[in-house]
Amino acid sequence: MNETLVTNEGSLMGVNTKILFLNPPYFTKKGHVVYKEQGGGIGFTKLGNIREAKKRPILDMLHSVQICEDEGFTSDVFDDQYSPSDGFEEFIDQIEDLNQYDYVFIRTALPTIHNDLLIAKKLKPLMARQGKICIFGPAVLKNIHWYKKFTESFDVLVSSEITAVVKDIASGIKPSTIQGCYESIKGELVCDDPTDAKADLESLPYLPYHRPMFKGYEKYIISSQGCPIGCNYCPYILSQGTKFRARTPKQVVDELEYYERELGITQIMFRDPNFGFNNTRAMEICQEIIDRKLTIKWDCETVLVTLKNELIELMGKANLARIQFGIESLLEEVLKNSNRPVKLAEHQKVVEKINKCHSAGITTYGFFVIGLEGDTIKNILETPEYAISLNLNRAQFMTPNLYPGTKLHEDGLEQGLISQDMLSDAEKYFDKIGSHGKVQFNLSQHLNLIQLRIAKSYCDHLWANHKKRKNSIKRKMVGIYLKMLKRILLASDNTLILSPVYSVYKLLHHVRSTFKHV
Repeated sequence: MNETLVTNEGSLMGVNTKILFLNPPYFTKKGHVVYKEQGGGIGFTKLGNIREAKKRPILDMLHSVQICEDEGFTSDVFDDQYSPSDGFEEFIDQIEDLNQYDYVFIRTALPTIHNDLLIAKKLKPLMARQGKICIFGPAVLKNIHWYKKFTESFDVLVSSEITAVVKDIASGIKPSTIQGCYESIKGELVCDDPTDAKADLESLPYLPYHRPMFKGYEKYIISSQGCPIGCNYCPYILSQGTKFRARTPKQVVDELEYYERELGITQIMFRDPNFGFNNTRAMEICQEIIDRKLTIKWDCETVLVTLKNELIELMGKANLARIQFGIESLLEEVLKNSNRPVKLAEHQKVVEKINKCHSAGITTYGFFVIGLEGDTIKNILETPEYAISLNLNRAQFMTPNLYPGTKLHEDGLEQGLISQDMLSDAEKYFDKIGSHGKVQFNLSQHLNLIQLRIAKSYCDHLWANHKKRKNSIKRKMVGIYLKMLKRILLASDNTLILSPVYSVYKLLHHVRSTFKHV
């Protein structure tokens, strides 16, 4: 353990303080990959192989690594994405001398809370007596009640944005006196000010992509946080709020220029929830990219119909490669129930903006949500056909995820979708709430969960099939499968025949899989 001294205020000032930032392995569910940065940093799991999956940077963790390094602390990072572990012993073997660290910051996410707490509990005896384990991540804020059951696993719990408080924690200030920080003391969580602190985005350092371990990672950047639209199913409003906070255009492009010219990065994605919310600011960023003659290509997510045509043209000239946006639903009732302005899905505007993107050389990626309150079988069947008619380059069809803190979560509790059995079992709860690997919840009163699962399959396969080569055997066989699925969905309105209908669906799904590699 490093030498320390206690100031008159009782804070612990480190001499050559050593810090480890840790994204631990996910052992709870084999065959699943965790994406902790996605969903506003709240994260989700999906089917996959960790050794084959894309490596995605966890931005709050990486910013914190650089903040601590800039403050003169020894700042190490272990990310299981970089070197996956098959078991706890292999994981520990990869971390050299755990007891050398004064602080170990563990980045958690919604589906991995239980997993990460169990790992923290095993790590604690391996640390020096005065070493502290700190748990952080956007998923902490709305789930503090779960952590109260595992207070023996950690020393500090951070509900604030870690980038707002990490310097104070690492400097040795008593954690319970720091905004949004809880100390685990004798089985209790002690915090003087439980309001969560937000980071000053303009003070964030560049991400440490210069470190060799991040060479094979996708590259992300943030220019703003918060989305004033406030759709009630969106995880971004949980982690970032509805207030729009932004860095200056010059700061943003300075960072892009550094990545391109100093590190040779050629592709990057903005992880803002609504990049184009302020059209004027977005235009200034684009113009700055053009003026500096940067060639780095970038992606962004935004609300498409709010973009002015001149902004879209400028985005294309500034090397925007792909734009992602939510159309969500064709039904006004669904949009209203979701607190999403109906005008954001107005057909003529959507078509106009998509065509404008294509003419500017920008590929389009549209999101749709099926199974929300008010949705119908008819609407779901029409959704992929509508996506095809829009000439999108890519479409994704999602189902509700009941993130704690959203209205959807409250609705799920009221409707009994989240059972008391789940609420008493952390492993079951987080596995189901945080999983994108299977359709878990349906909020529509017009269909049930089995129908939604069949409908999701229909949407995915209809979209994928239209991308296949015309007149191919596979396309024809899948087309037959889809016609049968459509009949099943329409017939399943009669709940008396639902069970045999589902059996037929599973049989058809097996037959379709047989032709997958034809």
